[in-house]
Amino acid sequence: MPVPPSIPITNLKVGTTAVRDELHFTGGLRALRVEGGWAIGPVLREGHLQFVGTFGDENIGGVGRSAGTLLFGADEISGTDQNLPIRIWRPLLGPPLLKHAASDTWGMIASSARMANDLGYGRLASNLSVSLRAASLQLRNASDEYHKQLRSGLVAGQQVGRRFSNVPMIDLHLAFHSVAAEMASARDYLAQVAARRVKAPDNIDALSRLEGWLKKSANAAALNDDLIVRLLAASDAKASDPWLADITEYRNLFLHRDHIGSMAKWLCLHERETAFGPVRIIEMEIDVRPGVGESCDALTRFVILYNQLCRMADFAAPLAPHAATPPNFVHSGS
Repeated sequence: MPVPPSIPITNLKVGTTAVRDELHFTGGLRALRVEGGWAIGPVLREGHLQFVGTFGDENIGGVGRSAGTLLFGADEISGTDQNLPIRIWRPLLGPPLLKHAASDTWGMIASSARMANDLGYGRLASNLSVSLRAASLQLRNASDEYHKQLRSGLVAGQQVGRRFSNVPMIDLHLAFHSVAAEMASARDYLAQVAARRVKAPDNIDALSRLEGWLKKSANAAALNDDLIVRLLAASDAKASDPWLADITEYRNLFLHRDHIGSMAKWLCLHERETAFGPVRIIEMEIDVRPGVGESCDALTRFVILYNQLCRMADFAAPLAPHAATPPNFVHSGS
């Protein structure tokens, strides 16, 4: 792999700070790093909220699954200013393990494109990177709201299986509204990446426009492009898992037809039996896909959709005209 040109930086400051590590699960659960591993919670024990156990890195994901949840992100919280803590968020997307998060990969491609003076592709790659990262951060924000609602529900003695609502749910709705919007933006930037590969006109800047352009007989050869094949398969509403079409439908639903606050009105506590005792999680019900009667938990659904979107971005990355090479920074000071 070629070494990129060095980028000089100045005024570099080095110091120490305290760091707190947290793992995010769907359902509002968290794992906190403790001596020897991780403790998971909050769980209700003898009328008090606690974090329990000491679980190793290799089995903490399985512990979450036993409670009916998915491990999907890691938060590293630090900073010398307690009023403005720094949160370094990493999505955890499961096997096969990726060398970098999809947003970071496309950020590197953007940097390589700019270093090669390909400013147009650099801007496109940067837009894709930013949208993927923004969607991930909004999933983190939704997880924060789940965690708050779980703690509140446990303390208030909410009954298992009984639906409830409250005013702070608006923050949860807004987070999911933003997740859908940012994932739809990333979808369209991926469509632009594919359009550039087959030399489509510059005005082909969204998946819907790309699909319309591909329907013309003069452009039939582009249907053989690997990335376009993947995009069209995932956006086929008749497919067994039309996940990219689902992202489109959620975005259109929330923006034009039915705000998520009107559709997902209730929270509910569920209890799971695990090896470390009963654990309660919180869920907010949403349709598996718009217009279908089957329902699921909103956070779990959007985590899965985001995972699939990132896999598509990972597939597209090696096809880009510029390498995903980390920038090489050099401090020019003494």
